[in-house]
Amino acid sequence: MPIAIKRTIMRYTRFVSTIMLITVLSQGISLAQFDGLRGNGGFISHSGDTVVGDIMIQTILDFYVLKIRCKDQNGKKYILAAEDLRGFWFMDSSRPDSPPDSYTVYESHPKPGNPEKMVLMKRSVDGNRIRLFEGQQMTVTETNFKDWWIDFHPSYSLVKGKIVFDDNFISLKFAQETYNLPTSFVIMKNGLPPTVIRKGNFDELFNTYFGDSPQLVQYLVENPDVKNFRNITFLVEYYNSL
Repeated sequence: MPIAIKRTIMRYTRFVSTIMLITVLSQGISLAQFDGLRGNGGFISHSGDTVVGDIMIQTILDFYVLKIRCKDQNGKKYILAAEDLRGFWFMDSSRPDSPPDSYTVYESHPKPGNPEKMVLMKRSVDGNRIRLFEGQQMTVTETNFKDWWIDFHPSYSLVKGKIVFDDNFISLKFAQETYNLPTSFVIMKNGLPPTVIRKGNFDELFNTYFGDSPQLVQYLVENPDVKNFRNITFLVEYYNSL
């Protein structure tokens, strides 16, 4: 086989492998925040009717829920798309008697950038001025030192001319923590369409959503480090409280 053809095949193989890897990684990121989302909850129809039962997320796209399934307390089954309902929720399984404001709530809204398409988004911050919904997330695993020690006087012996320690000379323990790190949110304010806000456009959108609050602006003058995308949840809560 000519060398040029071999090189072409190798480049094509690497290209296909790269595309497959990117696809797998992107699916892993988008699916991570939906793992295990099935349990007791309910949904609210457009007419305001509330149905309680077993809820399961059926279809997702990126970080949006498109379709759910529900089996109510009488055994009736429903398959509902985002345009069929106002929203749905999961109860806190660890607190069966928890109040409604501690439920995990998903609301139906127009998809950012495509207002003709309805999607269900997980609510992060509720409020009468600005509301925040979960966006893209990535799974992060951190490894940290948990404990360590060195024995400066270990017991040892000589075996065939080599030092052999009879007990542990150095002990290192590690702790691993895995969590979902938000990389974007969907922000909503009266009169404005749902918009994806992320680190890359945070400064550009800041005045549009927060600039009309003199108290917040003054607070950020005194605390400039707070004006950062990583503090978006705090900023929305602070804005709504003023």
